[in-house]
Amino acid sequence: MTELENELRKRAKKFRAVKSFIEEEPVMTMEGWLETRQRGAARRYYYCVYDRDQGKTVRKYLRKDQQGLAKKLAQKAYYGKIQSSINRCLPLMEELSRRIDEEDLDKLYDDLPDVRKELIQPVMMTKKDRLAQWMDEAYSPNPMPKSSRAIMTKLGESVRSKSEKILADFFHDARVPYKYECPLRLRDGRILYPDFTFLDSRTLEEVYWEHFGLMDDVDYMNRALEKMKLYGRSGYRLGERLLVSFESNEVYIDFDLIRQTVEERLKWPE
Repeated sequence: MTELENELRKRAKKFRAVKSFIEEEPVMTMEGWLETRQRGAARRYYYCVYDRDQGKTVRKYLRKDQQGLAKKLAQKAYYGKIQSSINRCLPLMEELSRRIDEEDLDKLYDDLPDVRKELIQPVMMTKKDRLAQWMDEAYSPNPMPKSSRAIMTKLGESVRSKSEKILADFFHDARVPYKYECPLRLRDGRILYPDFTFLDSRTLEEVYWEHFGLMDDVDYMNRALEKMKLYGRSGYRLGERLLVSFESNEVYIDFDLIRQTVEERLKWPE
């Protein structure tokens, strides 16, 4: 059910963003509504307001020079329909997502005692098995220049900077499986080597982490921005399947933010 879970989360996130956008739109605070009438090719627009003192709706004809008001009222009505649809659908989507989480088929097998696991053939590959398979997949990392000074991580990997070592060791200590500089083929066929690649425990999609460590160097910064453009053009959105961290000579890595990101996005259940 991973694809369904992933789609539900994406759709719910989009709905919440649209709902928040509409709620901030100035037209939503306007009083009244629009009525339209058409006879043949002639169209007439009316600004309608309910008059509580008179106990009835008061309609005012909108002249051609008042078309701006008609557009705002029409936009308000459109937004209102979107709001109503989201308000109906979003609770259902969130409830379904919660139910799916509760009925985790992987957990039904993982929670069995070993003595029973030995007797059972799971109906599908569990997420933990998929993670193990992913970690076993061979890959060719970006070759290190021979002149580079070896900087070793706790896992015995050679990395390109002290910051990458700090990050790699942080992920290792947090028990977050990763691949260092695993090649990623973009839509245009170009190959990038993200600093770190992870497998999302919820979606089983790969998530990429780039660390940009010399952001006070203008040439380096421009190359970093171009690289983020390449990711974006291949559908890897910042904050979704692309995560980044930055530093410069005067601005250090924000480890509180990194720790939060690991807990929210990358941590696998024990």
